[in-house]
Amino acid sequence: MTATARAVQQVRAPRRAPSRVDHTKPGTPKKHLRVVDPNAARNARAKRVGVWGIGLLVLASLLAVVTVHATMAEREVLIDRVAEQTALAQDHYQELRLEYARLSTPQAVIDRATGLGMIIATRPRYLSAPGAVDSSVKSVNASNVDAFSQDWGKVKSDLVAAP
Repeated sequence: MTATARAVQQVRAPRRAPSRVDHTKPGTPKKHLRVVDPNAARNARAKRVGVWGIGLLVLASLLAVVTVHATMAEREVLIDRVAEQTALAQDHYQELRLEYARLSTPQAVIDRATGLGMIIATRPRYLSAPGAVDSSVKSVNASNVDAFSQDWGKVKSDLVAAP
């Protein structure tokens, strides 16, 4: 057998397409065309768009709620952290106040002075610093207070009149 004969043998005839089955009742004419309501297609499309729009609106709302919830949780963690830092700072402040009070006691001052080599004086000696206090300044006593209050009455009237 030649190559041509084999090729002819292998070629088959195309198969026929299956025939359409007629589902109409016998004796009724076949309807190939039908009347379509022009508003029906528009109404169906409007319904589809409405359903999609409501779905997208619900989805966007859920996304917004999740975003707000996540932000609030994040801020709550931040507030907790700040509250913890504040509590630690208050505890440290109380410890420092206690230490200051302990170091400020007279006995602690004496102990530090003794540690620095100071000794307790048997007889106190007072030093004067010349020129440190102006000799024209008088000490405040009851007669000076009365003089100040009289002068204040004179000066006040001048001060009130000035802008």
